[in-house]
Amino acid sequence: MAGTSAHVSAESVSIFMETIPRTLYSKGLSDARLPVPVRARFVLTGVAARRVDLVLDTATASLEAAGESPAHLRFCCDTETFVLLLYGRLRLAAVMASGRVVRESDPALMTILDEWFKGG
Repeated sequence: MAGTSAHVSAESVSIFMETIPRTLYSKGLSDARLPVPVRARFVLTGVAARRVDLVLDTATASLEAAGESPAHLRFCCDTETFVLLLYGRLRLAAVMASGRVVRESDPALMTILDEWFKGG
């Protein structure tokens, strides 16, 4: 399991944010009790700060600029942490426990998102 000490240089963070594909690999969300799509909003701070939504549905995951749509999950973290989460170098539960990510979300949905990152 990935720890919480992974880092990326500040110069690389901006490059990663520009090269992350808009449609990402997804195992899909098969649990019929989940709202589909699940929208996870990330407020990113530091280098390349912005607000983005990670939208997961039954077949795909996509990354979009945060708009007016309500989000099921809300997080705040630095952009470096977000990049490392997307590339599977950090686990969501671990970085939340360490304070690198702050959440305002339904704990049940958190488990789903953590599993998605694990498979990323």
